[in-house]
Amino acid sequence: MPTLSPEFIAARDNFAAWYDALDTDKQELVDSICERTHYIIEEQEYLDFITLLDEEFGIQCAMDFEDKFEAEFASYGDGLQAELAEHASNLVSDTQDLSCVPSFVLNHIDWQAVWDCELRYDYSEIQFNENTYLFRNY
Repeated sequence: MPTLSPEFIAARDNFAAWYDALDTDKQELVDSICERTHYIIEEQEYLDFITLLDEEFGIQCAMDFEDKFEAEFASYGDGLQAELAEHASNLVSDTQDLSCVPSFVLNHIDWQAVWDCELRYDYSEIQFNENTYLFRNY
């Protein structure tokens, strides 16, 4: 059985002490962020992200975060376009019955245009630590 390094144990203990010092509402918000994101991992990152959520969207609790959070992307700027196009494809496929659309038509849909012209208005983006987070406007 592998052993844990003293540095890892100290970091884990420090995070636990930091988390325990938060009020219940902040703990629940940290839990929600932790469950829905992959790139926010350190105490200060959580605090900075929580501040940004409040400033940009008025999100102050886990329920608000769950209601508005849509997706996390490991890119920003020009690198984000392909991920948004894929997100548009998945979103439409998950919410619409496309079984009657022939594959030769589906294979030629410009999902980037679908995102840019139709879907993007329903969402707001924020960049944080070189990642992009998508939030519903409704």
